[in-house]
Amino acid sequence: SLLACWFPSLIHHSGFLPLVLLVRLLLSIFRQTFNRLIMADLNPVQILIDELQDEDLQMRLNAVKRLSTIALALGDKRTREELIPFLTDNVQEEDEIRLVIAESLREFVPLIGGKAYAHLLIAPLQALASVDEVVVRDKAVETMVFITNELDQSKVESHLVGAIAKLTEDSFFAPRASACGLYPIAFSKVSSGMQAKLINAFKKLCHDETPMVRRAAAKALNELVSFTKSDVAASQLLPVLALLMKDNHDSVRVLAVLAIVGFSKKLKADDVGSSLIPLLHAGAKDSSWKVRKAVGESVTDLQETIPSALVKSELVIIFTRLLKDPEAEVKSHVMSIVPSFGTSLSNSDREVVVLTNILPALTEACGDSNQYARVAIASALPSLCPVLGKAKTLEHVVPLLMKLLQDDFSDVRLGVISQLSKLQPVIGSDQVLGVIVPQIVAIAEDPQWRVRLAIIEQLDSFGKILGASKFDSKLLPVAMSWLVDSVFAVREAMIEQLPKLIKMFGSSWTKSSLIPKIVSLGSESVYVARLTTLFVINAVIDVVDKSLVQKNFVPLVLKMSGDAVPNVRFNVARTLGLLLKKVSSTANIKSQLEALKSDPDEDVQYFATQALGK
Repeated sequence: SLLACWFPSLIHHSGFLPLVLLVRLLLSIFRQTFNRLIMADLNPVQILIDELQDEDLQMRLNAVKRLSTIALALGDKRTREELIPFLTDNVQEEDEIRLVIAESLREFVPLIGGKAYAHLLIAPLQALASVDEVVVRDKAVETMVFITNELDQSKVESHLVGAIAKLTEDSFFAPRASACGLYPIAFSKVSSGMQAKLINAFKKLCHDETPMVRRAAAKALNELVSFTKSDVAASQLLPVLALLMKDNHDSVRVLAVLAIVGFSKKLKADDVGSSLIPLLHAGAKDSSWKVRKAVGESVTDLQETIPSALVKSELVIIFTRLLKDPEAEVKSHVMSIVPSFGTSLSNSDREVVVLTNILPALTEACGDSNQYARVAIASALPSLCPVLGKAKTLEHVVPLLMKLLQDDFSDVRLGVISQLSKLQPVIGSDQVLGVIVPQIVAIAEDPQWRVRLAIIEQLDSFGKILGASKFDSKLLPVAMSWLVDSVFAVREAMIEQLPKLIKMFGSSWTKSSLIPKIVSLGSESVYVARLTTLFVINAVIDVVDKSLVQKNFVPLVLKMSGDAVPNVRFNVARTLGLLLKKVSSTANIKSQLEALKSDPDEDVQYFATQALGK
């Protein structure tokens, strides 16, 4: 009946629409309408089954994304009895669909009746934890861990432990790898007798013939040891750690190194010294640079967990060895943690360790052929100054920094400059003026503009150190040269520093030192210098006294309104607009803006009109 009513009308109004397309459109509309009309009478699980058999992947994805809605429609009892068994028995082939299911099941605990039935979700997740795709397996394990937190001890022992056993004994490597991630949470929630069985099963996985399984076991070991008692960690898991540290795959050894931190929190001091320290020494000498880097990454954490006597006698030696590592990436990383390592040393040991171990290694590395290692040194050296004090900093650190300031690689120079402000509290302003500033002046025209930019960003810090008079004699000429730099970013950064300097040094400095140079800059023959003058005035107008603005800036800008370059003239118009709001005597400004409205250049006319507010 609907077809009989709509079809003639649509034919009449469509005109050129081909009949075949029209029929297809109507059939699509009727199919959707029909589906909506009968939806209430269909079994939601059957709907899901039908949609999961659709050829269109997106249709199947949309179906599994509605799992929560289907569960709500079914109710908790039918969800437990129909939907969960279906998901368990029908693991989809597409990894995209599997991943969505693994994510969705995380929200299913309230949908199946609460915590009392949460164990029912283990079965479908176990199936997903057995597939090939690692992303799906990891998500399934993550969801299982989340759900296990909702289970009591009896449910964990009767359901999760069994699932772990099946995964562990599977002939395919993927389920065994997934099982590793479940041992820590299961161990934390079962009885001591069951814990012993879990550890024995876990130890078998650490001996697995497949590297992927051993890697997963090494990753889980760090968390597992956190749930054990000290004696269990020493007697049962420490031999496993030693085994993994000798694995023939470096990816396994890397994860084993990271587990050492967890062991250091559990073991007694004697066990740390007799068992863990030898493993760390072996890791620091490992043939793989990735393993050695992992040892370096663990050093600062180990400082907090092992006895201070072992830090001084053993960990410092390991750290120093890594500072001299032949691999640049290892060396650079370890140098980057020198500040935190030095800070964490005990007060009584800090200066001695820095002078006898760390500083000699850094001094040797200053001549390293790898430029990135030298960059790391440039950032690390200033952090040692507070530890060494003024005399030793001047003797040991400053000469190294001066050497690095002359490095051929610009990033090394950049690293030193960015850290120079840390020296002043230690060595004093006189030493900064006598030692550091001459070097800054010497590299003021560094060919790398980023180096010049870095110096400018430190300019206000040097201003605080030097004071107005010393700044004028040493750095102001250099600063003014940056206002006409060939790189816009350098000029812009210098302009941004001027308001800070004005606030720091005050009105008298502005009047006697800065304004004459700005006026002189506005008379330069170079077009960029004149344009920069206007940008400077725009930037400082809010922090300069109105009387100085009226007396110095207004005449200068009015004079520049006759500039031969249109870009200068339209910027004059913009600056005059700002001056119009800042000074009391505005007649000459308005008169000049009216004249600029008749300028031959259209942009000048536009900005003059804008400045007058017309």
